[in-house]
Amino acid sequence: MTLPSLRRSPLIGIIGFLLLFFCTPAIGLAQEEHPLGISLAFRHAVLTGEEESGFNWSDLWDDGNGGSLEISYRINPPVAILGGISYDSFPGKDISLCCPLITGKFSNLSPYTFYVGGKFFLLQMAAPTKTGADPYFRLDFGLTRFNSYDFEGFSIGNATTVFSWDIGLGVDVAITPVVGFFVEAKYQDYGKPDQAGNTLTAFPISVGFRISP
Repeated sequence: MTLPSLRRSPLIGIIGFLLLFFCTPAIGLAQEEHPLGISLAFRHAVLTGEEESGFNWSDLWDDGNGGSLEISYRINPPVAILGGISYDSFPGKDISLCCPLITGKFSNLSPYTFYVGGKFFLLQMAAPTKTGADPYFRLDFGLTRFNSYDFEGFSIGNATTVFSWDIGLGVDVAITPVVGFFVEAKYQDYGKPDQAGNTLTAFPISVGFRISP
């Protein structure tokens, strides 16, 4: 086979495409000096949606506070994969029901969520940066573990584990290539607690810090 025929061979184009496809993440890692990230955040979750017809989740429980611990790995400048655990505690509210008249409150609802997902950095699509603000979009899927709960000592729902997901936006601010902080807001569907009418939904707002060793 002569040199001109090699240039015309489709095999050369295929090899070139494969090299580009597999080398792009490696190029990204070379630009991103610290691809591993460990973050810890405080969360405030604002309840949304109906528990059942006539009752919103916010009628039965107060908004919750909690936290999250997350580990991420920047596979290339625009994309990071991640895994983590979050915790929220929603205190029961005093409620009054008529016909017959019932007053009291539910015990705290405290879901743990184990999740995996990804962050998609918007500015990194154009130019990787070492420091500064970097907004991102995120999407996660996981399992939420609900505790058992009661109403004035009477058991209502058993502990259960259900599928959950969330979607959100945030901004990561790198103070140095190693240390940064972030703020993000998500819509989270925790899944349905035992005996509940609908899934528990909320808008968790998180503030936290990140280290990239």
